[in-house]
Amino acid sequence: MSLSFDPDKIPLPVGHFVGGELISAEGRIEMRRPSDGKPYTACPVASADMVDRAVESAKAALKASNWGGVRPRERTRALQAWADLIEAEAETLAKVEALSSTRPVGQLVTGDIAVTAEQIRFFAEFADKEGSDLVPTDDASLGMIMSEPYGVVGAITPWNFPISMAGWKLGPALAAGNAVVLKPSEMTPFSAVYMAQLAVRAGLPAGLINVVLGDGPTTGTALTGHPEIAKVSFTGSTRAGAAIME
Repeated sequence: MSLSFDPDKIPLPVGHFVGGELISAEGRIEMRRPSDGKPYTACPVASADMVDRAVESAKAALKASNWGGVRPRERTRALQAWADLIEAEAETLAKVEALSSTRPVGQLVTGDIAVTAEQIRFFAEFADKEGSDLVPTDDASLGMIMSEPYGVVGAITPWNFPISMAGWKLGPALAAGNAVVLKPSEMTPFSAVYMAQLAVRAGLPAGLINVVLGDGPTTGTALTGHPEIAKVSFTGSTRAGAAIME
């Protein structure tokens, strides 16, 4: 495996990933490489309409695939296949990530990406082990507390450790039977798009993972305020977290 690469020759998935397809979009936020400060591309900003399209895609994928209703072990196998492909594509994924982040490409291959694959496998194994509970009743009754998926989950990740952060949010949400609309940081967005592409290649239903690129005021606000986002998972600043709570 060769870890040296020309940063000017790395193809980037610049666009939103919705319904299993990369949707090209004009970049609006200039991006500079941390390694030399050179501008190399621009990050698109998803509008409220694009966020709504991603949420509708997630809802449609849940319905078409019955992801939350299939045998849990089927979800486990699908997520494990995704983890395997992430490992197999480690070199390409590392180069995409290293280009925009401060993570050295060698550490990404042996550290972040390997750990992310194991994270996904770990959460995948919970799919058929976290279930409902029987509760005490009289002998003529049966009481049960049922665990059900939320439906469509919104996720927002910060600029640091983008691959690992995406894995921490996508793994448990998918294992529990949900679909996800993910907004990565506009500073390090493209590895999340590539991970979502790998998920479809691994056999996960298209539309189960949607990635919308953009900033907090426009894209983040549209995502966290969407009426059909049932839960939001956020990692970032206290200020941004307070805005999401509002």
